[in-house]
Amino acid sequence: RAPSAPPSGPPVPMGRAEAMIAQAAPPEAPELCDVPCTVDAARTKCTRSFHGVKVAFAFDTPLTPQQNVMQRVVKAILKRETALLESPTGTGKTQALLSSCLAAQRHLMLQGQKVGKIIYATRTIGQVKQLPGELRRNPYRALAAPLASRAHYCTNDAVKAREGDNARLSQACRKMAKAVEKFRGGGGDVIWDDQNPHHERQQTVGCPHYRALSSPQTATTLHATRPGCCTSSSQDIEDLAGVVNMDDLRRLARGDEPGHEGACAYHSATALAKRSHIIFCPYQYLMNPSIRQAMGIENYLEDAIAIVDEAHNVESVARDGGSFDKSLFDLAQLEDYCTRRQSVRGNSVSALGDVVRRLRTGLLAAQEVWCGPARDDDDDEDDSTKYPCDISMAKRQRFRVSPDERDVVPGFDWGAADRRPTTVGFFEKFQLSPDLLNRAAGEASVVAEEARNADGDEFIIGDQLEGLAGCLLLAYQQRTHYAICCRAWPNQSCERPKRFRDSLHSQDLQRLSGTEPAWGFELCVWLLHPGVVLDDLAKKVRCLVLASGTLAPLDQTERELGIEFSRRMATKALEAKHVVCTKRQVLVRAVGSAAFESRPPVQLMGNAANLKKDEYRLALGAAVVKLVSRCPGGALVFLPSYKVLSSLRWTWRDDRLHLRYGAERQGREVNTILRRLERAKGTVLFEGKGDGGDATHEETIADYKRAVARRGSALLFCVYRGKCSEGISYNDDACRLVITVGIPYAPAFDHLVMRKRAYNDAKIKGGLALGMAPGACDRGVMSGQAWYATQAFRALNQALGRSIRHLHDYGALVLLDARFADDPAARRGVAAWLRGAIEAASLRDCARDCAAHFAPNGAAAFVARDYRERMGLRALKPANVVKPEAKPDVKPDVKPDVKPAVPPAPTVGELKARLRARGIPEQKISACLEKRELVALLAEAEAPSPPAASMAPPAP
Repeated sequence: RAPSAPPSGPPVPMGRAEAMIAQAAPPEAPELCDVPCTVDAARTKCTRSFHGVKVAFAFDTPLTPQQNVMQRVVKAILKRETALLESPTGTGKTQALLSSCLAAQRHLMLQGQKVGKIIYATRTIGQVKQLPGELRRNPYRALAAPLASRAHYCTNDAVKAREGDNARLSQACRKMAKAVEKFRGGGGDVIWDDQNPHHERQQTVGCPHYRALSSPQTATTLHATRPGCCTSSSQDIEDLAGVVNMDDLRRLARGDEPGHEGACAYHSATALAKRSHIIFCPYQYLMNPSIRQAMGIENYLEDAIAIVDEAHNVESVARDGGSFDKSLFDLAQLEDYCTRRQSVRGNSVSALGDVVRRLRTGLLAAQEVWCGPARDDDDDEDDSTKYPCDISMAKRQRFRVSPDERDVVPGFDWGAADRRPTTVGFFEKFQLSPDLLNRAAGEASVVAEEARNADGDEFIIGDQLEGLAGCLLLAYQQRTHYAICCRAWPNQSCERPKRFRDSLHSQDLQRLSGTEPAWGFELCVWLLHPGVVLDDLAKKVRCLVLASGTLAPLDQTERELGIEFSRRMATKALEAKHVVCTKRQVLVRAVGSAAFESRPPVQLMGNAANLKKDEYRLALGAAVVKLVSRCPGGALVFLPSYKVLSSLRWTWRDDRLHLRYGAERQGREVNTILRRLERAKGTVLFEGKGDGGDATHEETIADYKRAVARRGSALLFCVYRGKCSEGISYNDDACRLVITVGIPYAPAFDHLVMRKRAYNDAKIKGGLALGMAPGACDRGVMSGQAWYATQAFRALNQALGRSIRHLHDYGALVLLDARFADDPAARRGVAAWLRGAIEAASLRDCARDCAAHFAPNGAAAFVARDYRERMGLRALKPANVVKPEAKPDVKPDVKPDVKPAVPPAPTVGELKARLRARGIPEQKISACLEKRELVALLAEAEAPSPPAASMAPPAP
């Protein structure tokens, strides 16, 4: 293509980063254009054709699961379908998804058909950072951009140090951007110079990274990362290859030295996304309607190809996208904003203000029911009257219930199950009509857009109002799929009031309540059916593909995802098999008991009651010590929650407790569990929440991998569903052992969990309360108990999949729970590729098996062999082999009544002796564990050497 013409006319207002970059581009800069991505022949190892689409692949032979995934994805894109794909961890799912969706997109663009961007969504920011690296290994030279929040992209260290949380950082970022726009547009005293954004006249205005967006160097650099559209090869940046990741943009933003900062990484990513073939983002950006609108992804949904990787959590994310929790303080703050805005601009937010005011009034009514009517000190009312708050406090004190536990206010609980009144009662009680909700949603959209462009701190309030109004309108339209309640909790020693105090000014608190109330209250509006959000997304995109390693049971998961998703899913869900040998590459054991020192063995039942006992914690620690000391490389231990992790950490370092249970001293130190772990693995790390003084999960993972690379071993304690447990690749020595503790069931008496279980059971029974016809029901949906167990085992299977990351990887998996050791029925929820390999064993036998598995002639020797040979597959025919000429059929000169003698088959000992006589190394002989392997090795050793002429390459 010809280079774009230079910009002309007045300066473009700096409201959007792409406008700045477009104006700053020099005349010779290549155009950012929407053309099909190219295919790099040097990276293409093979091609496969699926439904008329040629798919280039980066490896010699795609594995069977990869071919299955590519076939399903291409079909879904061409025929505008949805797809549900389960491919186990370590089968190359990511490369298959990237190759197939890019090939189909390129095929449609070359044919002139309308096709949108590829939106590749995954679970965490850590996985978003990994995806550009995967794309660089792919044959398709596509233009890609990763999207993330300002907090993840910010390189202004002064602002990050000054502003604590993410909301304040975003707030400061917007303020400084507005300051630059004001001066650049002629609204200040500074004469702005776009050619030199860091000139001393303007270096004090706003953020230096935002100022650099108008520099010609910025446009040149960002255009140079697009080799698919470049007109000059000198513009290419080979190390980026058209694919920028978050670290690249942050590196470009930091610049070479202070005073020469580069362009803002966040705005650069937003600009690049507009002209990219593929966008990487966390899947909250795709599932949550308000986030989708704020990040601009809503503009890219038409005819888009939506790929959701690691989709085992997509149900909960979709439900969260249609839900909200608002406390009494939150509603007071929103009401105060609406009142101030209405006094300035008249009735611009009259409906929105009415909705917020009625919500707060209804929550105050719940407060009166819970605590009783407000009384003055002079009231003579009998103090013996018991209100729900008195009963709750007595129960909390008696049973030592945590202050963070919530109680549902009687009479303020609505839903379609458990004999609760339907959610229509909520809208009647709070006086919320559909007309009022529609008008409020329209006003909230206008308020949010104006707040994003305002100079002050209003954008946070605007986003909250938009999300609140949108969720309430959706809850009314889909009221049979919602549960709504008001909850109360004591403010003493609770985490939530701290956040409320920070969110309101002290004068607001004084005006609202005079003093901090003894009880906190919140309104919970929970979506129970993820299909409500997913159906809306599926209608907007060309195709929607959900892929993960743990989606079983697939048929019931399909029904859980919504009517539109199920209707467009023309092909049955894919359940691919693993490509590793579970008998030789993976050691899977279930251990049911362990003992600490000389005490009797303790049953390892990882339930809530046992996790509070010191005997169980010490026995569990002794089991972990024994196992990790037998295994090389890195080891991961998964625990049910951060609370359990913290309690184990303190128990294992308590000297007095260890002495009481029989631990010995080594010099002046007590031989505690934690000291034993440090002696066995060197570095012992614990996953933190990332708040307070804890390290972030990125820092924890980096420290862990650094320790493995430096010392050859390390130990990391993780939490199921945590950011260190799902989607992170611990390849090869980074993880040779995975230990799982218990089964990560959600709290059984959590209010949301109870309502979700009751909702699923009610759908099976049917009824008018769920909007069904009389006598109708949905027997294909998961029951409440099945859903509850499925969520737990998906988290367990994700943890077990951290060890085997590719075809030649190997490791050991140990389930420390008596339910897996004693009851084979409990193993049904384990991934199908592992289920048959689980063997119950004592702790002593398990440690011995681990030592044998990691011996030089164990799993390492097995994976060193050729893949097709070790899996028992037929060898591939070599190419360019000339068949020998057929010899005439000459019958042997043997009498018809005499049969030729058949020599007896050599024994295993004879085969080994002949191999040793041939000079074959003993290690290679020991690696052959079956007789047929010895026969093949002997045939190879005794085969005559080919003549020299045959070594020449064949003629072209």
